[in-house]
Amino acid sequence: RSSDLAIKGTDKVLLDTVIQPDVLEHQMQQINDIYFRVYDELYDIVREGDEMAFCYFSSWAPGRMSKLQSDISTMISEADYRRFVQPFIREQCQKIDYTLYHLDGVGAMRHLPALLEIEELNAIQWTPGVGEPQGGSPKWYDLYRRILNGGKSIMACWVTIDELRPLLDNIGTDGVHLEMDFHNEAEVEEAMKIVDEYRERPGIAHEYTDDVIRIDTPTPLRPFEANLEINRIISKIEGDEERRPISSQRLKTSRIPGVPVKPSVIQAKDDTPVAMSVFDAIVAGNGDAATAATRKALDDGHKPQDIINGQMISAMSEVGQRFQDGKAYVPQLLMAGRAMKSALELLKPMLSGTKSATVGKVVIGTVKGDLHDIGKNLVASMLEGCGFEVINIGIDVPASDFVDAIRENEPDILCMSALLTTTMTYMKDVISALEEEGIRDKVKVMVGGAPVSQHFAEEIGADGYSDNANSAVKVARKLVGAE
Repeated sequence: RSSDLAIKGTDKVLLDTVIQPDVLEHQMQQINDIYFRVYDELYDIVREGDEMAFCYFSSWAPGRMSKLQSDISTMISEADYRRFVQPFIREQCQKIDYTLYHLDGVGAMRHLPALLEIEELNAIQWTPGVGEPQGGSPKWYDLYRRILNGGKSIMACWVTIDELRPLLDNIGTDGVHLEMDFHNEAEVEEAMKIVDEYRERPGIAHEYTDDVIRIDTPTPLRPFEANLEINRIISKIEGDEERRPISSQRLKTSRIPGVPVKPSVIQAKDDTPVAMSVFDAIVAGNGDAATAATRKALDDGHKPQDIINGQMISAMSEVGQRFQDGKAYVPQLLMAGRAMKSALELLKPMLSGTKSATVGKVVIGTVKGDLHDIGKNLVASMLEGCGFEVINIGIDVPASDFVDAIRENEPDILCMSALLTTTMTYMKDVISALEEEGIRDKVKVMVGGAPVSQHFAEEIGADGYSDNANSAVKVARKLVGAE
């Protein structure tokens, strides 16, 4: 739920799914109870008679309705979704007459079975996300069929006029609601003509033959009204094997070039593989065990840098690879980073003043106008866990603050993140500011985020690009010559 993230912060919520799940469940229930009290008051304010509209999602219902979502769903496992999200979505569906769930992005698709288990949920709105074809694409036909066969209506967004016929041919019309994007009134009229044709065509709804799409057009449309009015196509809202969490068992070894293919097991005086325990403790996200194993390795005479290079970095690489392969999720990645940091605190005093104390120094932030920090924080955790000193300067960072941070910290790398297409262009402004201040040649620049691409990175003059936290470490190591 968005409210949970806003109150506690994303990282804290994710960690709580592991550290104090019972407390998190209790807090979720408290928030849900408050939600209903607020909803009742808002409903009395915004309703028109017994009708209610949700303009942002172009939806309407003849009674109490709401758009439901879980922004955190792409970052957690199916099991955690069923525990921390599904019960509260179900409760909302039971107390609200008409409900539309916002299924956001391909990373959230794995939770569809859990959504279909909620009998009271009426409809699912599909948002493909940045970099994916929009809702009218054939790529999503099978998804729509799964939803319809599960007894829910679907809402396909940003369907173009060219996609309309093929879409209706493949999924029928019953339970199908469309949000369309038009460039002129002629396209609106064409869409209405197509819908009328399918409404009258026998059997066009295939196995969903009880209903058809309805367009309500009481008056001629002016161009600026066209997109709003066609959305009344949404005439009503009708009524995997769970992945295992990371264990302490080591599966594969580091994928980072320069790190041994098999972690070198440091033998203690009693022939116990102590350093392997460091590896396993970090992979398991157990900070206390990681610290204890590191202390034992030191007591047995092993050098701090050998523990870092031989085990700690290997462990973080293993967790990063599992995350990339879909075998681990954000909570496990964060827990591993915390365990690594706990163990590293024990070694830092012994490394101070030595050139090998860190792989390099990084300043990282989300650019001005963008308030998203999940991806940035993941990259920061991975970099720190793999031996970099990281200065995280937060979100909504203007160019002047990036410049100040570079002057103050003298990093090897500047990392910039953006989640929105409207904010990623600001990365170029930051690079231009570095050039104007005469410090561009003193720092390497890495960029990343959902809308960012390798081509964009090259276009704005960045030195590196990564599309995920794990590969970001490889790029950063290469930029500082650690590969």
